[in-house]
Amino acid sequence: MKLQLLTIALLGSYLAVPPSVMAEDTTVTAPEKQFMLDTAQAGLTEVRLGDVAGSKSANNEIKDFAKQMIADHTKANNNDKQTR
Repeated sequence: MKLQLLTIALLGSYLAVPPSVMAEDTTVTAPEKQFMLDTAQAGLTEVRLGDVAGSKSANNEIKDFAKQMIADHTKANNNDKQTR
């Protein structure tokens, strides 16, 4: 749960930066590259955890939540691929 909240917070702060600020400098620093790698890994982990939760649980609410996690994080991961 903490990883999910951290991922959401990081993605939210990333999306809060106006595109004009991001367009000024196209050079990617080492910390920025590491941040992108870390967020990509976290997103993939969330998809995998959603898959495990959905396949192992007998609770329909958990299965629905797992499907939503998979859909949301897959979409975010695909958006991040375009940014990279």
